[in-house]
Amino acid sequence: MGKNVTVKFTGSTMPQNPQENGFWETWAKTMNTLCDNPTHLIAGADYGKRLAAEMEAKWIPFNLNRTLVPISGTEIRKDIDKNWKYLIKGAKEKYVKRILLIGAESCGKTTLCKKLARKHNTIWVPEYAEEVLKQRGTIEQEDLEEIIRGQKAYEKLGARNQFNKSIIFCDSSAITTCVWAEIAWGINLKDKLGINLKEECGKYEKIFLINHRGCPYVKDKHRELQLMDIEKRSIFFKKFEEELQSNSIQYAVLNTKGTGKLHQMEEEIENCLNRLSKKEVEKEAFIIN
Repeated sequence: MGKNVTVKFTGSTMPQNPQENGFWETWAKTMNTLCDNPTHLIAGADYGKRLAAEMEAKWIPFNLNRTLVPISGTEIRKDIDKNWKYLIKGAKEKYVKRILLIGAESCGKTTLCKKLARKHNTIWVPEYAEEVLKQRGTIEQEDLEEIIRGQKAYEKLGARNQFNKSIIFCDSSAITTCVWAEIAWGINLKDKLGINLKEECGKYEKIFLINHRGCPYVKDKHRELQLMDIEKRSIFFKKFEEELQSNSIQYAVLNTKGTGKLHQMEEEIENCLNRLSKKEVEKEAFIIN
């Protein structure tokens, strides 16, 4: 968008059918109020002529034959997924579907995020904390607020710059940092930073909690806790469940037991994405055995 463009929000649902009683009056009054009685109205559809008259403004028609932008706002709204490329960055940030994967260290989150992103020709949002660890060699308590902010910035940037699809896969979130801080230092980050986990997790279309059992631990110098004991990793899993359930956050459990686990996990996530594409966003809990 141009530097001199200001986006205004109506703050209420506007009528969409010109045949409705009060349609033109409502739109004219709203436009004049929001824009301080403008003298001109630029519109790329025939309705601009009537609306400008109701507003007592001059209509400036623009791209009526759709040669510059070959689609209307109405058509975009009918199928946002199909017409994703026409959305401005701010709209993409609002409408993008975020799929969050959480779990203990070395349970396959990053591998799965990368694979799903490649398959769907989209992006995955990496864990900001890992970048901090790579650069500084360790994570200190004073880094936690930066990690929360950094992860949000990563997600925002990913959503705004996602050109191909209306979905992104996220490898971390505020709940991950909160759980990690409590286990590592006994810090209640929710109270300390005023974090509302239900609100933070509400932006995700689906949250998958990966059960690490059956998934071998892969040692990595960038894993801060190095929790090689499966029982110790279970502490993470149980804490995630505790936070999700106590905050009434809907999630699905992916079990890593058995052969072909990665394929099974992908398949279940694919089923979820198919439902999302059909606008049937159901949040049930299930386990892959």
